Amino acid sequence: MNIESLFRILVTRWPWILTAMVLTLAVAFLAAQRLAPEYKASTSIVLDFPTNGPLSASNSGRQLGSDYLMTQVDIIRSPRVARRVLAELVGTTRQELIKAYLAPGTIIPTEAQNAKLVDQLRENVVVTPSRDSRVIFIDFMFSSPDATAAVANAFAKVYIDVSLELTVQPATRQAAWFDDQIATLRARLETEQSELSAYQKQAGIINLDERLDSETKRLDQLSASLVEAQARTFDVRSRQLGHRHPEYQRAIKRELAIVNALDAQREKLFGLKLERDQIGLLAQDLDSARTTYNTALERMYEAKLESQLSQSNASVLSTAVAPPREETNFTMIYLAAILLGFFGGLALAIFVELFDRRLHNERDVIEVLQLPVLGSI
Repeated sequence: MNIESLFRILVTRWPWILTAMVLTLAVAFLAAQRLAPEYKASTSIVLDFPTNGPLSASNSGRQLGSDYLMTQVDIIRSPRVARRVLAELVGTTRQELIKAYLAPGTIIPTEAQNAKLVDQLRENVVVTPSRDSRVIFIDFMFSSPDATAAVANAFAKVYIDVSLELTVQPATRQAAWFDDQIATLRARLETEQSELSAYQKQAGIINLDERLDSETKRLDQLSASLVEAQARTFDVRSRQLGHRHPEYQRAIKRELAIVNALDAQREKLFGLKLERDQIGLLAQDLDSARTTYNTALERMYEAKLESQLSQSNASVLSTAVAPPREETNFTMIYLAAILLGFFGGLALAIFVELFDRRLHNERDVIEVLQLPVLGSI
């Protein structure tokens, strides 16, 4: 194929070449829009596990668990945090997100569109906990460098706020619940104390232990006196003075009086022991009520302290900065597309020409039919 044939193909097949160029240029335009550079901005958060202070006893144990960092990762990637991030973003950053993720022309997103934006934020954020430390890295990827940094920083800020809320809100509910229970527990404590005091007053008990000791000593004394009286009676009987003898009668009466006194003392001591057992039960109930009340009171104070927290145990370690902007050379892309379309269209035109058996001039007659041309009209 010579230059004349090539020129003839260009003249006769120009629609094919033009169509190929237009199609190639259109594909290049779409590809250039989708191949716009994607930027990544990173921020990091450090978690502080307190070991001293009034709240360390209740917090540090659960914070130092092996699953704590992964829990924080899930919180950062949660819809709750993403919705708050979307609400934090205003101005240019928000408009860029709307333009990138929603239909063209959208200005004020609907509720469903906001849900889509939240899903896109969660999809483009990457949260990675450090392997051997308490640092969490937050990366966000987007087509605008400024918006990328703004969203990454918003995730860090919102996470700190939400983590504080997750600590304060349960503590507030617990404090309110304990506050309601304290009145009931205090009333129970006062009732137990009143019952113990009333029983002591009714029984006339001032110092039961001392009284028991005193009555026990008297019982021992009566037991010793009974032994002496029984020995005296035995001695009188051994002398065979007779049952009517005054000395025998005195010995018998003394022994009987001591036995009666001893029985009465035993009954009295038994009653005192019952009173002691009853007081012990009342005192045990009082101690139980006092312990429960003091424990609830202590937990209520702890919950109130936690509910008044204003500082989270998480803080920003490094702030995300906008990465350098990369410019796409659209002119070179379009020139390359035009050239590629031209040569592609030319190749297509030549291919079509090879399969076209029609004769267009004298040269075609000579080359195709291998016949001499005698004349032309």
